[in-house]
Amino acid sequence: MQIMKESPRVFSLEEYKKAIKTPFFFPAVSTVKTNFSPLEYVDLLKKVRYPGYLVSAYDIFYTKEKEKKDLINKVSESTEQGIFTFLDSGNYESFWHNDSKWSMKNLESILSKITVDLCFSYDLFWNNKEKEYIRETITLIAKTAALQKSGTTVPIIHSTPDLIPKIIKRDFQGV
Repeated sequence: MQIMKESPRVFSLEEYKKAIKTPFFFPAVSTVKTNFSPLEYVDLLKKVRYPGYLVSAYDIFYTKEKEKKDLINKVSESTEQGIFTFLDSGNYESFWHNDSKWSMKNLESILSKITVDLCFSYDLFWNNKEKEYIRETITLIAKTAALQKSGTTVPIIHSTPDLIPKIIKRDFQGV
């Protein structure tokens, strides 16, 4: 992935001969607050030739088996046909569906089958055990990157604004 900065708020994101300029709206293919199934939503975005979208690993995982295969194939085809595809780790949907069983193992089962350009790392919500949280977050970012069939991992780090620079400088640069 290459990022070309053009101005403070405008840059190009380039991945595998594709490019988008920011700001860019990634429609979210999600079962939270929508009337479409994930497969219907992806079909719609492909038909209108929208240049990029985000799809939830959670929704793919819980799609019926026959549709799941079609959904994975269509997202992978989108990636190969020049559409920017972004896979979400699924934690957003698991929160809104009140599903405490969603896990890294569930995400892993999708990562090994799907071709995408970008993927949010599996993330943990901030807790007061700072050192434990940081170590586990680093581990999950590395696992997500290692398990991805394709694309670039986008790390998700939950923290307070005042701690983020300290956490990144101290713990991520030294790993």
